[in-house]
Amino acid sequence: MVIFIPIKKQSERVPHKNFRTLNKVPLWERCIKKLNKYKVYIDTDSDEIIQNCAKYNYVTCYKRDKKLEGHKTSVIDLIKFFIKKFDVKQPICQVHVTSPFLEIKHINDSFNILLNTDHDSVFSVT
Repeated sequence: MVIFIPIKKQSERVPHKNFRTLNKVPLWERCIKKLNKYKVYIDTDSDEIIQNCAKYNYVTCYKRDKKLEGHKTSVIDLIKFFIKKFDVKQPICQVHVTSPFLEIKHINDSFNILLNTDHDSVFSVT
């Protein structure tokens, strides 16, 4: 399984939401540190995130295609681009950096459901 994280530099509704800090650590970085047992792919329009991700050897961070920048782009289009760019064949878990209390147990449980049932996708909400 791979982790896919789309991170925009700007948000329409909540200014700088992905860069807000929790205990002095930006949300996007807090998320990445937690996912260190997985192969993580980050799709972003932020040069700052690209530069800072270089220190994480389990993270592949790439610049979002210009055609997919902006507030009207669907995350489905980002996922399609990601799958094509990296020829992804295994299950994908999409994570939002604005969920800082997500536990790895939730990701592992979801993956186990996916592998051990006839389901082709798993989705969680609260």
